[in-house]
Amino acid sequence: MSFRFLMPVLVFLALCSGCSVSKELFEKGQKLETSGLYKESATLYHQSLQKDPTNVDASIALKRVYSKILDDNLASAADMLNKSDYEKAVYLYSESSDIVKNAKNVNVFLNIPPDSKRKFSKAKKLYTQSLYGKARKKADREAFDEAQVLLKEILKFAPANIEAKKLEAHVRQEPRYRKAVGYMESSEFRRAYAIFNAIKSYKDASDLADFCKEKASFSMVLLPIEDRSFLPEAGKTLRTHLKKGMLTDKKSFIKMVEFDPKANYKDPKYLSRLHALDIKAIFSAKLTGVDVTHPVRSEQRQGWEEYTYLGRDKKGRSVQYTGYREAYYLKNRGDIEVSFKVELNVYTTENQTPWISEVITHVERDTVAYISYSGNRSKFYVKDPSGFKMSGGGGSFTSFLTSLAKALVDPREEARAEQDKLFNARKNLKSRQELSRIALRKLSDKLVGKIISYDPKVHL
Repeated sequence: MSFRFLMPVLVFLALCSGCSVSKELFEKGQKLETSGLYKESATLYHQSLQKDPTNVDASIALKRVYSKILDDNLASAADMLNKSDYEKAVYLYSESSDIVKNAKNVNVFLNIPPDSKRKFSKAKKLYTQSLYGKARKKADREAFDEAQVLLKEILKFAPANIEAKKLEAHVRQEPRYRKAVGYMESSEFRRAYAIFNAIKSYKDASDLADFCKEKASFSMVLLPIEDRSFLPEAGKTLRTHLKKGMLTDKKSFIKMVEFDPKANYKDPKYLSRLHALDIKAIFSAKLTGVDVTHPVRSEQRQGWEEYTYLGRDKKGRSVQYTGYREAYYLKNRGDIEVSFKVELNVYTTENQTPWISEVITHVERDTVAYISYSGNRSKFYVKDPSGFKMSGGGGSFTSFLTSLAKALVDPREEARAEQDKLFNARKNLKSRQELSRIALRKLSDKLVGKIISYDPKVHL
């Protein structure tokens, strides 16, 4: 049976389940309301309407208890306002607004009287003014964390308050600004840059970020990569990726210096001249690589093909039956793997001290797995259909619905959907060149991450 024919049945059964649960919640809510637990009963009436929006009794009951809660809240809020307890007044009015919104979500409509709305606005104004005064004093005393708590409370009720926004930005960013200045004064330019860059719009942080970035940066010569891999031009490709990565990575403090093919980068005298020109380091690397390919291999497997035949039932009438006979299909699988290894060396121009000397590798793989069948695929099964069983079950009404849904879906359709994925799966392996390009790009990312973490202040 197709699932589209089951949908109306399942929808009907789900609605029946919803009605049953809704009624149960409503009855529990009635008991709580009778006991004077209005908020608790309102929660259950609300849930009842979520399960069954047509439950009129729950709708009437929810409006009744919400109205009671709303009246009590508004009366208490007015009393708190008169007593100048602006915080309690604001929260009671805010709770009342939430009640109206929650009721509307289940098509129960309530209103806050205009007079109460005016009082709510007055309470918010007085409450936020009081908080702003306290926050201002704490900011002046440089108690920034305490001021920020007060300002967040203001913006919770008055998000458009410009003065509160400005002061909140100040108390949030000033401590970070001072910390960055401290790092800068102690020549920890990378740390200073990270903070200034994060608060660029504050004071002169943008200019200081540029200054610290310049002070933290250093120059490096990127030598040609010695290429001993299987792929032509792999070394040049990797070097291009490296240059681009180090130039575009926002965390990079490296200035690339063009390679001079006539220079001897092993000559201590030449390196000393480079160091005098503030060129701090030399990058060199050797690239090797291997590739392993296992072409697509096919293995014959037994499946089953559906067919029909005529027979007779117990009463001797001619009947068309469905049977299954052996059929054979091909299970296909292939894979390819490329592996690159870089022997990385970064050394200083001052005394040729190695900073990095390690091996970095990356392996990239691709696999295809699919099945093929020369006959009618709509009649073919990988698994024996005669062994399929219809699902069933008991328990709660909800679990019954789940079991019924499974039982009504033909398991042969589920099996065919699974095997169709294998029939339609990708059949061609990626080429060695394509996989190598991917591997070299990812290998480059690893190298860039390693190199840009280089800090002359720490390593030189």
